[in-house]
Amino acid sequence: MAELEVKGLKFRTGAKTIVDDVSFSVKDREMFVLCGPSGAGKTSILRLITGEWAPDSGEVLLSGENITKLPMQKRDTVLVSQSNNLFPHFTVRENAAFGLKARKIGGNEARERIGYYAEKCGITELLDRYPSELSGGQQKLAAILRAIVVKPKVLLLDEPFTGLDNNLVCRMREFCLRLQRENGITAVMITHSKEDAFFMGQRIGFLFDGRLELTAPVTELYEKTGNEKVDRFLGEIVKTADGGFVFADKVLRSFDPEDRNEDSK
Repeated sequence: MAELEVKGLKFRTGAKTIVDDVSFSVKDREMFVLCGPSGAGKTSILRLITGEWAPDSGEVLLSGENITKLPMQKRDTVLVSQSNNLFPHFTVRENAAFGLKARKIGGNEARERIGYYAEKCGITELLDRYPSELSGGQQKLAAILRAIVVKPKVLLLDEPFTGLDNNLVCRMREFCLRLQRENGITAVMITHSKEDAFFMGQRIGFLFDGRLELTAPVTELYEKTGNEKVDRFLGEIVKTADGGFVFADKVLRSFDPEDRNEDSK
């Protein structure tokens, strides 16, 4: 079981409040999405979860354990950042092995894990290449490989589709969602894109100016929510005959979202 609970997190920089009394929970094996405009405090929340930053107040619990004061290396969370943060002088294989070495995992187990998840990510043939030899999409897959190979309790995704072209975004959405579901990963994704949020999330939390305005299952967001900020941000949503959505003239998905929420029960 890997359940994440964030309770009353507050974080300030000088006189400015970046994260203002934010609370939410993520169920075991759930994909939870924090959505909001740039500057809303989304990345700051991920940094508080990983332990990169310490909150002024509030708690982070993982599977019931209070990890608020644990150092980063002792938290079973892994962040895939926007920039991927691959070591340029390491091959994809060596990047993937880095986190395993830190956890004292080597030898056959490390090779088997890297091989297994590289196949899942579809990049087995890229394992001996360097990041500079990869496309943007391949670099993202390599960063995801490095994250999931250590089998974290919680995977954190920071704007994972930023900088990718539209066709690649569609493929990456489907890949990440399939990877998360097939491997039973508990995940938190942040995004400014409502399209990404509706495609990926079983539940979505809407963040504005450091405050969490509303959290709801995606299936309850077809109609107006009654929250002025959220409704203005979402605009008009039209459910299509095939179970998809039209959202700012973009079809978000062509499958029935009711099926997705069965996995979080």
